[in-house]
Amino acid sequence: MTVRSAGDLIGDIAAVDGGQRSASVSALTALTCRLLRGPDFRLFLERREVATGFARYTFRRLRESDSQRTELAVLPVLDRVARALVRLHDAAAIERGRTTIFLPQQDLAEFVGASRNAVVLALGVLRAERFIDTGRRRITILEAEGLRRRANG
Repeated sequence: MTVRSAGDLIGDIAAVDGGQRSASVSALTALTCRLLRGPDFRLFLERREVATGFARYTFRRLRESDSQRTELAVLPVLDRVARALVRLHDAAAIERGRTTIFLPQQDLAEFVGASRNAVVLALGVLRAERFIDTGRRRITILEAEGLRRRANG
């Protein structure tokens, strides 16, 4: 599971190599999107300036993916949850301040590679530190900069 935000592409690898899409998509906020079929996307990529930008974009995503895999392997659940919430906040925040993310705890657990019980405990710590508030299928980031400092150790 990963987070994408404004300007990101979904399904681009399958469109380029003609393979099957490997993921499904759920939106955390309202969005506007554009559908471009594989053959049209490949034709679009034939433009040199587009291909160069797409390559840089793809390499950035690969680095993010490597970083997230490293986090899964070495960081405790609390740190992974804090970092995930920062990513979700950054993707969803329209303005500075509070951001409410509508996400079941089980989905957050899958995102950070932990059990739901471990995520519940981590959320309790972050709630006690007054970085977040939680409710049914919702997490509100109360103090984004504090959460960011907590996530970065």
